[in-house]
Amino acid sequence: MRYLFFILFIYSTVANSSPLEPFSKGIQFYNSKNYAQAKETFLELNEQYPNNSHLLYNLALTEYRLGEVGRAIAHLRRALSLEPTLVAGEEALKHIQKNIGNQRLPYQTSFQESLRSNILIYLSFSSILLFLLIFFLGTGWIFLNYVTKRTENLKLGKTPPRPSLSLLIFGLGFLLSLSLLFFKHQDFKSPRATVVTSGVSAMSGPGEDYGALFDLFEGAGVIVQQLKGDWAQVTYPGGGTGWVKTNTLIHTSGKNLW
Repeated sequence: MRYLFFILFIYSTVANSSPLEPFSKGIQFYNSKNYAQAKETFLELNEQYPNNSHLLYNLALTEYRLGEVGRAIAHLRRALSLEPTLVAGEEALKHIQKNIGNQRLPYQTSFQESLRSNILIYLSFSSILLFLLIFFLGTGWIFLNYVTKRTENLKLGKTPPRPSLSLLIFGLGFLLSLSLLFFKHQDFKSPRATVVTSGVSAMSGPGEDYGALFDLFEGAGVIVQQLKGDWAQVTYPGGGTGWVKTNTLIHTSGKNLW
């Protein structure tokens, strides 16, 4: 996957939301293999434009070159949460995760986590709302036509028509879109972060004096439950819950608690 190691040249997109000249300098530093300077340049831009998915993508590639795997994974996840259709980001994330091996904690996948990993992360709020609107208007139009024909047939003493298959399909589509919107909202309310350092122990309480419950590997995705000082209570999806230092995490999606 050679394209992973090439900076994403999307000048038009970046130019619309951030200065082109600093971005170009970051590109030049990256191409000349001055990754430390490229990272510094992209970080400065990201501070000004934290929701630019392409800057996050380029920053992630630079960090991966520097061996900062956890940070690279975190920024790719953040980029994809902002722009689910960023194909290059999705492929880069898969490539990095494949290279770091199968580091996973034992867990049971819940329905909501399966739904999120297979569907929700690829859909934005706007796309779900668009589907919801289409199915709502379609269902309404077909239903009104059905009611009109039924009323006319009853007046004429004819057998009323049966609901059409299209009404059933559009109705189910509307309910499905509504369900996806609900789960997407629930997912947004659950702050998620990525572990960016290796050998992080999840403690039983917010402090070093508490006992260690389990270890989290670099690049692990967690759900942030609450904050207490500089500690965050996190849950490994489908697994255990413990406390880690906030400086070992980078926020990737949902509400940012810090």
